[in-house]
Amino acid sequence: MSLGGLAVAQSPCLGLEDCLKDLKSPDASKKSGAIFMLGTLKDKRATPALVELLKEERDFEVRSSAVKAVGALHDPRAVPVLAGLLDDKGLQQDAADALVKIADKSAVEALIQGLKHPEIQVAAVRGLGEIAAPSAKPALTALWRQTDNERVRGLSVLAIQRINSIWGPTEEEMGIPRYPKSEFMPNARGEWIFVSEDPLPKVSDFFKKHLKKEPLTFQGFKERYENEIGEDKEGIPPNQPNLIFVAEEQKFQGRNYPAKLIFLQANKSETEIKIFKAIGGPD
Repeated sequence: MSLGGLAVAQSPCLGLEDCLKDLKSPDASKKSGAIFMLGTLKDKRATPALVELLKEERDFEVRSSAVKAVGALHDPRAVPVLAGLLDDKGLQQDAADALVKIADKSAVEALIQGLKHPEIQVAAVRGLGEIAAPSAKPALTALWRQTDNERVRGLSVLAIQRINSIWGPTEEEMGIPRYPKSEFMPNARGEWIFVSEDPLPKVSDFFKKHLKKEPLTFQGFKERYENEIGEDKEGIPPNQPNLIFVAEEQKFQGRNYPAKLIFLQANKSETEIKIFKAIGGPD
């Protein structure tokens, strides 16, 4: 049996107290067995001892195994020591992987801070893409714009795309407010589709207030924009929406954005919100 290249004792400790005792043993076999078992037990009470070991231990294989064990505990208390290990070339990927397993706000912040250091960026970007936390997107976007490292740029794009595929666009990216009680619906065409359990009139009132626009019925929209729609109706939902908002090119949060079409469709239990860029063309 082995853990991170360490030979693990054939008869390792069996409980938390025994393993914590063996963790302090000068016997390498006992120590490696204790690390393995503490990771397997997944008892967060082991976190302080493993963190202390990581601060004091100098053997690379033992440290690598301890990092993996700490990750298996999913305990945010280990984040500071793991963040410090992102500077260690030998352990940075293990540390990033452990932060991904913890995946709380402090772990995400540690990886975001890692984006500032070229030697850590690859591991940090991969980790943030795996966690897919929306809060990481501004930092990933800034890195993508600023870095000359093509590998980092490519990984940043993949991380941003994964976040978008799960959580959808931000208000800043859309250029219009997002209905607050709505859930993004991933879809193959890459459209911006949200659903809300709120009734259609309530959703419509939200857009009316924020866009300062009155909605159109499908027939009214067709009559007003028929010349622009032409024969290509690919961008219009096949089922006729109940209401449509047309948001012409406008400023939002200080920036200019192209026109948007917001189709509101009422179903029995939810309101669907489909957002397109300009007339007849999906985002």
